[in-house]
Amino acid sequence: MARTWYEVLPAGQEWAVVCASRLLTLHMDKCNAVSVAAAVAQGEHEATGQPTGVQVQLDDGRMDLQAVFGDEQRQRPAAAALPQLQA
Repeated sequence: MARTWYEVLPAGQEWAVVCASRLLTLHMDKCNAVSVAAAVAQGEHEATGQPTGVQVQLDDGRMDLQAVFGDEQRQRPAAAALPQLQA
């Protein structure tokens, strides 16, 4: 499964939370926008099992990774499949 990315981008004097080129919300400060993006990304991962993540655009245009939820490389093993630790 490909990871769904939520991006926090500058939008004039505000910060936009965007997913798949679609504006989700606008915020007055970057910190609040990152918190909302992370909450939405985590909620989507918990509801669907789909891997998600949050990236923030830096002043130079590069994207800075803020959070990831889920693993797109492997599925989490069932509890019964985990090895038992010896005391």
